[in-house]
Amino acid sequence: ETINGQTSTAKRMASIADEHDRQLIRREMLMCRDLLINGAIQVQEVNEDGSNGELWNISYGAIDKIVLGVGKKWTDTGVSVIESIDEVVRARELISSKPVKVVTLDPIAAQALRNNEADMKKLNIENVKLGLINPKKLGKGHRYIGQITMSGIDIYELQDTYKDEDGVLQNLLPAGTAIFGPGDDEFITG
Repeated sequence: ETINGQTSTAKRMASIADEHDRQLIRREMLMCRDLLINGAIQVQEVNEDGSNGELWNISYGAIDKIVLGVGKKWTDTGVSVIESIDEVVRARELISSKPVKVVTLDPIAAQALRNNEADMKKLNIENVKLGLINPKKLGKGHRYIGQITMSGIDIYELQDTYKDEDGVLQNLLPAGTAIFGPGDDEFITG
């Protein structure tokens, strides 16, 4: 911008700071995704000249991935998505110190739940809260689906994308993924 331009230095600096914050939040989101799906985070060192330095792989140990087989997939006839979620929750609670409070589904898994009429009726009936208006402000790509009242678990859909190192647009959550978490809204940096 020219010296006698319309935008003040303070506005330009605020714009730069806002963009920087947005990029940091996005990076944190991708790191959380990698931790929950792969159990590890990769961090690329950047040298003073701007070139890539060493690539660090920070591993948090094994994660418990469950791959549903034939007759157990959410799209299979007669399979209850809610019962499947409840089975995983009960198994996690036996081995974990924190209870599962939130389940986040990618769009394909969320659609499997929405297509299951019996499960949607359970959600709609069991989630009735007469006299309570409980709006939820959600970020970009997040949708609240409902709550499994018998276990107090909120179910969300996350439909978001990112560009990988090659500039290819990827889904934030891989197709057919459900992530189970404590939902404590605690974020630790170091």
